[in-house]
Amino acid sequence: MALRWRWTALLLFGLVLGLLLGRHAFWRDEVHAYQIAVHTDSISSLFYHIRYQGHPALWFLVLRGLRGFSNASDVLRGAHWLLAS
Repeated sequence: MALRWRWTALLLFGLVLGLLLGRHAFWRDEVHAYQIAVHTDSISSLFYHIRYQGHPALWFLVLRGLRGFSNASDVLRGAHWLLAS
């Protein structure tokens, strides 16, 4: 019984999060991180360019891995939704 409530709460959280992310306006630091992740030539170049960034390297690797699925706003929303859920 408790397991069912946990899954229900997770599902509701995911739905509300999806609705809120649909209205989210991206900030400059989010878009900048996406641009760095997408426009670097290699992983070593990526690590070189993020040395002064505030986001952790794993965030850039997630964005780089998701870049081929859709456009920038969908990738950022999807990454935020996956990590928050």
